[in-house]
Amino acid sequence: MTNNLSKARTVNLAFTGASGAQYGLRLLQCLVAAGCRVNVMVSKAAQIVIATETDLKLPGTPPAMQ
Repeated sequence: MTNNLSKARTVNLAFTGASGAQYGLRLLQCLVAAGCRVNVMVSKAAQIVIATETDLKLPGTPPAMQ
């Protein structure tokens, strides 16, 4: 069976603020490990949820996240 995940060159991943941030973060890890380029979009609500559900504190501005 081939790994179809590695065929996806670019993936857009959006965190909207719904609970379950740890699942999105794990997906991000897997995509990066598979060699995918990942564009991540994080809403203000998602920043709050991620900070609440995990120990990760995301900066508020895109340049600080790169």
